[in-house]
Amino acid sequence: MSEKGPTGGGLEPMPPVPGESSPARPPVPRDVRISFWIWLASVVASIVSGFLVIADEEALKAQVIAANQNSGLSPEDLRRVADLSFTLGVVLFFGIALLLVLFVFLMRAGRNWARVVLAALAALRLFGLAVAVGTTDLVSLGFVVLAAAALVFMFTPMSNAYFREVKRSR
Repeated sequence: MSEKGPTGGGLEPMPPVPGESSPARPPVPRDVRISFWIWLASVVASIVSGFLVIADEEALKAQVIAANQNSGLSPEDLRRVADLSFTLGVVLFFGIALLLVLFVFLMRAGRNWARVVLAALAALRLFGLAVAVGTTDLVSLGFVVLAAAALVFMFTPMSNAYFREVKRSR
């Protein structure tokens, strides 16, 4: 007879024995907490920056219309494209911000995959800065500095030990 569980995978883990506690989750080290707060500050700053950009809705829509002027669309259709582009941009921007917040909290909880995702995002920001040298504004540079600092704190020896210990305690 097969020893497979209901999901079709391998053996199911033994249920906890009454009176026995599961291994305690290690405390979140200082470096992970620092990275957590830096990431949150970066997301909040990004949201504030996004609100400032969104506040000039008509200018953003005018840019979309100008970029599509030679597309052969009627002025009404160009306006619809601009409205849709603006709405989708706002939804995407805030959706990504919410995902970042989720990843930041999961990183603090010791989920290594969330730490890797955040590291990849930090690397993309750093790469974006390297590509845009000379055209980067101070706000973008600030976001990159925050991401780099958070990245450093996520991978200190203390942080690495925490992520290993959390994995071991599960």
